[in-house]
Amino acid sequence: MITLDTERKVLCVHNNYIGLSPRNLIICEVLFRRPGRVVAYESMFSLLWGDDVNGGPIDPRNRLAVNIWRLHKRIYLFEPRKVICVRWGTGYYIDTTVTEKITCPNSVNQVL
Repeated sequence: MITLDTERKVLCVHNNYIGLSPRNLIICEVLFRRPGRVVAYESMFSLLWGDDVNGGPIDPRNRLAVNIWRLHKRIYLFEPRKVICVRWGTGYYIDTTVTEKITCPNSVNQVL
């Protein structure tokens, strides 16, 4: 079971707690509210970096991919199957076939 606790800012993966950075918390909130549904890159960019999507020396898709990769690496310690998946050219989604149950409290609506 994977549970997102937005108040404590942790992801619980099979009774193991993973502390989340502010950006990783936003990523989890957005993806866990829509399990199995693809969230577009552009939506993720605007939530994470606002209007500065194209700012900086690093391509925004690479910035997002690095954040997803770091989060996946931490989840992998307790769940070896890939939980966060990519649909190339479109965005990211939570693979619901991997997890028995994904829960996310309704309190994340203010972020969406």
